[in-house]
Amino acid sequence: MPGIVAVETAETHAQVLQNIHSRIAGAAPNARMDTHEEWLNDLLRFTGALQLAAVILALVIGITTVTAVAGAVRARLAINRAEVELLHLMGASDRYITRQFQRHSLILALRGGIAGAIGGALVLALIGWVAGKMDVAILPDFRLDPVQMAMLALTPFLAAAIASATARWTVLRVLESFP
Repeated sequence: MPGIVAVETAETHAQVLQNIHSRIAGAAPNARMDTHEEWLNDLLRFTGALQLAAVILALVIGITTVTAVAGAVRARLAINRAEVELLHLMGASDRYITRQFQRHSLILALRGGIAGAIGGALVLALIGWVAGKMDVAILPDFRLDPVQMAMLALTPFLAAAIASATARWTVLRVLESFP
């Protein structure tokens, strides 16, 4: 069973640490020496990797959202093709037709975004509550600061804007092929 020995030194510059390390290696070749700085650097590197993973995940979600909205709009256009062609032949502008699809996508995305933001806020509150009950100093504080709360509150509007722009772009592209 491995043992842990904690050592506090009055001086912690590189020469002192190297001297301690060489003495430990001479006494026990399989022993390992970790300093707080090494451990903290590992922890910071890990949190940086988690942040990068979160950014990549957000990009994947954004791309998936654009793809899903474009597919749904194309399907809806295909289902209502005869009506859209009739509107087009009767003189309805591409802008009018586009706005109808854009409005529908905006409302659906706003509803879904609000539900997702509320769910996310509840999960963060639950994690914060559980982490607060654990009394472990290593865990960060899970409370959101005002900027983070504002970002969470703006997320549904960002999702709605992405859905609306995607719907507009998709409908205009499809309408180009209409007579």
